[in-house]
Amino acid sequence: MQYLEMLGLAQEPFSTSPDPLAYYRAPEHEHCLHRLEVSIRLKRGLNVVIGDVGTGKSTLSRCLLRALDGQEDIIPHLILDPGFESADEFARYICRLLADGPVPDTLPRRDCIEAIQNALFSLAVERGRIVLLCIDEGQKLAPDCLEVLRELLNYETNTEKLLQIVIFGQRELEEVIDGLPNFKDRINEYLVLRPLDRRETIRLVRHRLRLAGGPAGERLFTLGALLAVHRATRGYPRRIMRLCHQLVMTLLITNKPRITARSVRDFLQRDKALGPKRTPYLRLIGATGVAAALVALFVMRPAQVEQTLTTMTGPVFSNIRATLAPHPALSGTTGLTEGQHQALPNDAAPFVPKSEQNGRNTPQEARGMASDQPVASIESGTNGIDGLETATSASSVTPPERLGALVLPRGETMLRLLETVYGRAGGVLDKVLEANPGITNPNMLPTGTILTLPALPLTRGEAVNGLSLAVLSRHDSLETAYATYRSTANRQDLMVVPVWMPRNGLTFMVALEKRDATEKDVRTMTRSGKRDAAPFLLRNLPPETIIYRRIP
Repeated sequence: MQYLEMLGLAQEPFSTSPDPLAYYRAPEHEHCLHRLEVSIRLKRGLNVVIGDVGTGKSTLSRCLLRALDGQEDIIPHLILDPGFESADEFARYICRLLADGPVPDTLPRRDCIEAIQNALFSLAVERGRIVLLCIDEGQKLAPDCLEVLRELLNYETNTEKLLQIVIFGQRELEEVIDGLPNFKDRINEYLVLRPLDRRETIRLVRHRLRLAGGPAGERLFTLGALLAVHRATRGYPRRIMRLCHQLVMTLLITNKPRITARSVRDFLQRDKALGPKRTPYLRLIGATGVAAALVALFVMRPAQVEQTLTTMTGPVFSNIRATLAPHPALSGTTGLTEGQHQALPNDAAPFVPKSEQNGRNTPQEARGMASDQPVASIESGTNGIDGLETATSASSVTPPERLGALVLPRGETMLRLLETVYGRAGGVLDKVLEANPGITNPNMLPTGTILTLPALPLTRGEAVNGLSLAVLSRHDSLETAYATYRSTANRQDLMVVPVWMPRNGLTFMVALEKRDATEKDVRTMTRSGKRDAAPFLLRNLPPETIIYRRIP
């Protein structure tokens, strides 16, 4: 559309439709999707996914069906609106989905169940198929309808269930399930979707913008604007899509180049439906009195404060208890040294750049850099592999199975993208194609294709001890590392280096391609003003270290 082309976008970035092609692989959603697929493959029977309104349940259901689509051994069925008037009607509907012949409207429930069981025996036992029934909006299911599903779950062999069921529903479904202990006892996976945290909200918006317009589209929102979006939406994906769409429309009307934190605040003040509600005068007086009472509470011992707060009731005191509750990232930090405090996750406290408070962009954003972590200076002495300890908050005792996913940018080829991440290494293309079975011709991929990159160990730590790299930035995701690489003007001599260690987990570095550079060479390169690089020596690496790139 013409208004999108004015912003350099090829498609609508913030559609609220459950499009699996625009799905952002948030860790919690990916975990849920993986567990559901495993449960279906193992024929475990019943699975339930619970989440508040707008947490992405419908999108997740479409992604699950898309992941299983085209597999000959799976027969999927989707019920979008299970608001049936009676259990008999529900049973007849399932019978029509599975049975070959017509089902009369007067067919009794008992006969429907028997016909369904015969169909399941033919499909699952005789033909070896997995029959999957996905139900969206599961909170509309009446208890009698859930009883129908329970009866169908009783139909099984000695080793497996013949019908696989996945129910996606809102929180109201929990109360219904709690009242049906016989049904609840048959649930194999009981998964809860929660809103996105601050970091995942930022990545979701950038992912959608990158799909719609590449790196140029991603820069439509400043970092301060993304933080303001998270505060306004509290991380609910549907609210994020709705607010960001309105902000993009505002961008067109005001003829401004980017959306800043001030733009978000101004829009929220104008739109009362999306913005925060004003505090009534009397309620403000009450809150002031509560604050005065808290001053007296803090002279008590901590145990007394906690006991007093737990006895308070009402919405005002609920907000106070939530505010005074310690952040999970800061729990148990008593007695930490200064260095240990610096190693806490970035989520420990919100951060808004000062320049964003004035509606201006930071120098880093002006360069189009997408760094997650501050670049270590030469004087900091970050010359060893231990520098990674503060570069990432993630850790893992086992190597990952994949590095992440990347969206093929406009004008880029799959082979060049793989060379950026893996280097010139043989056999990589075959492994990547195995991880992306939908790709048939790697030479003719459209812009916006999502590529899953497997974790292919190409260099062990022992082979690069003593090698010096000039690191521009470190990241905790492949997505942001590749975005930084793409946003650098002269990137011919740059490379993305994924490194995994048991102590620090998976980290992605954007570094200069210069083998066996000495620290003096790196310092000279830095002082030339051409690069904002920091010396980083790959030496004294643990034997378990894995580098997912061929280091020449």
